Amino acid sequence: MIAFVGKRGDDKQQQLYVIAVDGGEARRVTNVPTGVIAPKWFPDSRRIAFLSQVWTDLDSWAEMDKRMTERNEAKMTARVWEKAPVSHWDHFLDDRDTHIYSISIDGGEPQAITRSAGVALDRAEPDANSYDISPDATEVAFAANTVALIVFMLVQPVFGMLSDRIGRKPQLIFFAAGYLVFFYPLMTTLGPSFGSILAVELFGLVLYAMYTSIAPAIMSEQFPTSVRAVGIGTPYNLVVALLGGTTPYLLTWLQSKGMERWFFYYVLAGAVITLITFIRMPETRGQSLK
Repeated sequence: MIAFVGKRGDDKQQQLYVIAVDGGEARRVTNVPTGVIAPKWFPDSRRIAFLSQVWTDLDSWAEMDKRMTERNEAKMTARVWEKAPVSHWDHFLDDRDTHIYSISIDGGEPQAITRSAGVALDRAEPDANSYDISPDATEVAFAANTVALIVFMLVQPVFGMLSDRIGRKPQLIFFAAGYLVFFYPLMTTLGPSFGSILAVELFGLVLYAMYTSIAPAIMSEQFPTSVRAVGIGTPYNLVVALLGGTTPYLLTWLQSKGMERWFFYYVLAGAVITLITFIRMPETRGQSLK
C-alpha cells in the first residue's frame, strides 16, 4: 500500500490517499478542510500520521471548513498579526498552527496527537522532516526537538557572556572537544525513547550554542575592516556549499550501503580539524576592531 497526498475530484485542499502497490484506483482516506501535509506510516501499517495547519481556537472540522471558506471567499485579504512570526522568506504566514494527526487506513475521524499537548510544530515550512515516529509507535520525535530548541535559544546570551569573561578560544575549544569526545558514544546508544532523543538533541544544540552565540563576533574579530566581508563570506560560503551541500547525500549513500557508522567517523574527523583550528587561532577577546 502506498500513501500520498493530492487534490482529486472535488477536493478543495490536499487530502490523503492510499493505493495498492500493484495499481488500481486510489482511495481517499481523509476529508480534512485544512488539508494534509507530510504523511508517514506507523510501524503497524494500519495507521498513517500527517500534518495539518489548523486554528486552535476552533474545535471541530466543520468550524475549520467554515473559516476556510470565509477566508477564500473574502474580498479583503488584509491581516492583523498579534504575535510573531509574521513572515517566512518571501511570504506571510497565517494564524494557523501545525499539528500532527493520525488516521486509520480505513478512514474515519483523524485523531489529534499534538494539539492537546499545547505545543505546535514549525509554521513556516512543515514537511516530513518536521517530525518522526518511534519504532514502537508510542512517541513522536518533534517534542524532544521543541524542548531542545527552547533550551538552545535560552543559552545563547549565557554563552555570549561567558565568552566575554573567559575568552573566545576556551569556549570554542570546549565546543569542538565536546563533539569529539561525546558524539560517537551518544549516537551509538540512541534509542527510540523520548529521554534518549532529548538527550541527543540537547547535547548537539547546547554545544552548538557555544559557537553560534559568538560566531558573528569571532568572524568580525578575525579580519580588518578592509577585507572583512571577503574574509568572512568567501571561506564560510565555500565550506557550506562543499560540506553542507554534500553531507545529506553522503549520509544517504552510506545508509544505502549499510555503512552508517562511517558517517560518525566523518563527523569526528571534522571535529578534529575544528579543534586544531581553534587551538591555533589567536585569542581576540577585548581587542579593538581594526
